[in-house]
Amino acid sequence: TDLINMASHEIRHPLTLIMGFSEVLRDYSDTLDAIESREVVDKLGKAADRLRRSVVNMMEVSHLESGKLAVKMEHVDLLKLLHGLVDELEARTLENEVEVEVEKEAETIFADRDKLEIILFNLMDNAVKYSPPGSKVEVFARRTGREILVGVKDRGQGISEENLASIFQPFRQGEGVEYGPIKGMGLGLYIVNKLVEAHGGRIDVRSEHGRGSTFIAHIPQHESGGEERSIRPDALQA
Repeated sequence: TDLINMASHEIRHPLTLIMGFSEVLRDYSDTLDAIESREVVDKLGKAADRLRRSVVNMMEVSHLESGKLAVKMEHVDLLKLLHGLVDELEARTLENEVEVEVEKEAETIFADRDKLEIILFNLMDNAVKYSPPGSKVEVFARRTGREILVGVKDRGQGISEENLASIFQPFRQGEGVEYGPIKGMGLGLYIVNKLVEAHGGRIDVRSEHGRGSTFIAHIPQHESGGEERSIRPDALQA
């Protein structure tokens, strides 16, 4: 199947890196100086993180397809969560600055923390992937009525009008860019859209050719205490 083929490629690459860097540490640790050892450990950590994120995404797809995905709502420190994700992204790449601006009324959000982390990381990771080196990625959050809006804006080439309708389909890759290949399984936005829907929300996309794209997640705030609910299998056909 498409998922198995894409997943095997996505897992094989970081696994190969992990094995290679582990062998370097095992076989050459006596000849590496402190700086070289640190660089190898950093690369090992990044490869392991990429593998972890890939596994998390595949697990979410499995839950979606089986109709067993559930959301557990709680109050989440959105500001802290975003800054943690920024630190994680900046540890992976030094080519883009990620700027966070959260209004006071949006610093705490009622959502499933783990699912929200997947939503935000995928949006932020996509923005970094599709932005030219040296450009800024903007992340913002504000409260509007009974919703909290969380947006991510990149400075990439934008999305053509004919492709906007299909960007949330699985296995969709972004349009080609001049500054490097885009890696991944093409599942990020599919997962984001379904997890936002599981919160009772929606995703808006604003894009202009040559001026980048902005993805905005609308998360309703039904602050009635902790609750859990599952996505119905028929909802996946929407």
